[in-house]
Amino acid sequence: MLQKYESNIWKYYVYQFFSGFYLIESIGILFYLLAGISYFQLSTIEVIGLVIVFLLEIPSGAFADLFGRKYSVFIGLFLTGIELILIAYGFNYLFFLIAAFIGGIGGSLISGADTALLYDSLKKIKKENKFNKILGKGKSIFYMSVVIATAIGSLIYILNKPLVFYLNGLVFILGAFFFLSMYEPRNHKDKFSLTKQIKHIIASFKYTIHNNKLIWVISFSIFSGAFISIFHNMLRQPYMKSIGIDITVFGILTSILFLARSFVSYKSHDIEKRIGEKLSLYLIVILQAIAFFAMAFVNIYLAFIFVIIIYCIWSYQEIIMEGYSNKHMNSKQRATLISIQNFFRSITLVIAFLIVGWIVDLTSISYTLYILSGTSLIIGLFLLFNKR
Repeated sequence: MLQKYESNIWKYYVYQFFSGFYLIESIGILFYLLAGISYFQLSTIEVIGLVIVFLLEIPSGAFADLFGRKYSVFIGLFLTGIELILIAYGFNYLFFLIAAFIGGIGGSLISGADTALLYDSLKKIKKENKFNKILGKGKSIFYMSVVIATAIGSLIYILNKPLVFYLNGLVFILGAFFFLSMYEPRNHKDKFSLTKQIKHIIASFKYTIHNNKLIWVISFSIFSGAFISIFHNMLRQPYMKSIGIDITVFGILTSILFLARSFVSYKSHDIEKRIGEKLSLYLIVILQAIAFFAMAFVNIYLAFIFVIIIYCIWSYQEIIMEGYSNKHMNSKQRATLISIQNFFRSITLVIAFLIVGWIVDLTSISYTLYILSGTSLIIGLFLLFNKR
């Protein structure tokens, strides 16, 4: 009986490979611009996806808890595949908007449901203490898949631009059907209904509010990763260009960054086991502050070393904070609680993106890095000194 839950471990690894096989990782934006859209239109496409995820984050978590995490992830992956196919099929602004809308729904259905299913599977077989290790190995496989897919996708794009989107869509649809082979631990017998979903969301919010340790873990998880996420999504490419790195080698350097993330993800469990929770949390805060500060003034070679450090910290932070968060969540509400965490992370990132974008426009990337360094250090140390 328990063997079926044991099999979820290797199936989770395969799922991570499917999820990371993003053929369009390095050429997606180029394809949008090739359709003749403006940068403002490009930003509206991104905003639509974010808004949909933001609005559906918590309801989708409740849906996963009540209807089934396996089916939630299946629908999410399937819709992600449809999103990619629509981008290639339509090749115009309207289709891009529709695709972003569908992709936002898909992303919200996946968010939290996959790790909740994994954690509860491990709990069934009394191996929840290995969650960080398995999650780290899964993330490592994910990043290796990104590296492989980036190289293949670039080659396909040169030969046939729409084809890479069609193929990537099919990969995600195949991944969706594979995920159906996962065995879902059923921790309760409630049948899905709108009334129960609303009650479930309210109960999950109450659980969060009255759990001081969970509030702290969520707060630290959000703020210790937010500044790195901003750098990755907004500043990384212009920063690399500003320090003199040629655009032609961006793909190679991106592969190096993801290889570093893959290695650290794989080793995160062993590192955390060796140095402990307290030192891990302090290193996450202090090292990223030092790296951001140094990146603002060092030369091109040292700068990229600090960029690698930033990405290694990001991988380590993701893995251990996932473990700490799940430790303080109950199984019945796990996907919803993870979605609540992601909901507040989304709010934080939307506000932070706007502020950082405004600062960059007024000053420079280097000055912004100094601000990221100081702000991350102050908020991080404040949370650590007030740890519950």
